[in-house]
Amino acid sequence: MGLFSLIAQALTHDKIGMAAALRPGNIVAFGRYPGGGAGTAEILEWRVLASDGRKALLLAERSPASRPYHHGLAAAEWENCDLRQWLNREFFEEAFTGPEKKQILDASSVSAGDIFSGGSSAVKNQFPENTPHVPGDRVFALSEAEARRCFDRAEEARCPDFYEDARTGSGTGNGSGWWLRSPGRLAGCVAYVDARGCLREHGTNVFMPGIAVRPAIWIRPDGPLTVLRTAENGEQKTSSGLKFAGRECGSTPEFQESSAETMPVFKLEGTVPGAIRSDADMTTVNREVAETAFKKQKRNLTLFLKNRGFKKYRTNAYIRRNAVDVLEYLNLQKEQYGSKTLTVNYALIPLYVPHDFLSFDLGDRLGMLICGRDVWWDFANDRVAEISFRNIMKAVDEILLPWFLKHASGEAIKTELHKLKNEAASYGGGLSDNQRNWLECLDRSSFDPEIIRRNLEVFGIAGLQPWKSVSD
Repeated sequence: MGLFSLIAQALTHDKIGMAAALRPGNIVAFGRYPGGGAGTAEILEWRVLASDGRKALLLAERSPASRPYHHGLAAAEWENCDLRQWLNREFFEEAFTGPEKKQILDASSVSAGDIFSGGSSAVKNQFPENTPHVPGDRVFALSEAEARRCFDRAEEARCPDFYEDARTGSGTGNGSGWWLRSPGRLAGCVAYVDARGCLREHGTNVFMPGIAVRPAIWIRPDGPLTVLRTAENGEQKTSSGLKFAGRECGSTPEFQESSAETMPVFKLEGTVPGAIRSDADMTTVNREVAETAFKKQKRNLTLFLKNRGFKKYRTNAYIRRNAVDVLEYLNLQKEQYGSKTLTVNYALIPLYVPHDFLSFDLGDRLGMLICGRDVWWDFANDRVAEISFRNIMKAVDEILLPWFLKHASGEAIKTELHKLKNEAASYGGGLSDNQRNWLECLDRSSFDPEIIRRNLEVFGIAGLQPWKSVSD
């Protein structure tokens, strides 16, 4: 065999070896567990989430620590949060050697659309990125979009335990919830993956203790990596899929509790399979026609809700103050990338708990009440918008308003808050400050009218009186 043939063969073997090591689903060794103790050489294990054979997205198989996302609400954006600072300073310095640091890419320089199957356009359409990387993201938390691209099923996304627990044998095996970097749907909250592996897009408070940090990195190795376990040896592969989205990831019985009390039969009309249209579908939508249809049908919804005691609040929201001084709130949320679809959020907000802003302390998406999953309605033209809004009004009348009525007492709200508290405790978390204060107020059964007055002013609804139905 000639010299050039030998060189070509060697290069081919190196290329195949690298690509095989970076196969999605493999567990590879890179860096050391920071905090493992003096003299230890405990390796960090990483799951390969995506790769083009030369560079790869890795996610820590276990968590090195639990930390709040940020110490307060003032600078909770990813770029300025405490968690990002810790990952790119202390963790980065302690976990990797000089040569290893050179292999870690600045994530803002990586075109993820070229890595994930389907190309950049498909990635953008199906999983649009609402929390892009900023320069300096060497170590980061996954965004909601990245998590959706990488996991099909909840069990694939579970964080099994902490490195410290695995090292000392003190782990429970129940897993831990872990931070994403994307903002939650609720104010002051950040999205996360819970202990069962289900994405919680509404999020939890940024200063919540007990949530695990699960670092992610983009690397371009300068040589073969040590593969600890392969995808073929029992490790679950990762791939793009919408099954991870919202409650759909909870197909197992324990995730069906929230929908057990919903209407047994409700026909959804005017809905679309997902919130986001493809580029091809978007070319068929006249945006001006869609916005006109939305405004027309919203007028019908406003009249419908006015007859049930609700007042218009800001642009696309409605509120009603019930007899126990709790605001009943719902709003229309348009898909932010212009697909001309919408979903409906609902919440209960106590007026007797001090608030600095309108925080949605107890609520979810309307689709969760209807069928236990997120639901988006279409308003691309007048015909489909009329069907969609008629369906929304029917769901509000038959499902949401009875839910509000059911929770129009202190005891019912206490029961709901205790359920949330127990669920959060299962992954080491707890209630938010507002929820905890709410529960304490209900336990005392004493409310300060001055707090109610102040909150009405903070929310811009001074003078809003409790609603009474005609039958009261």
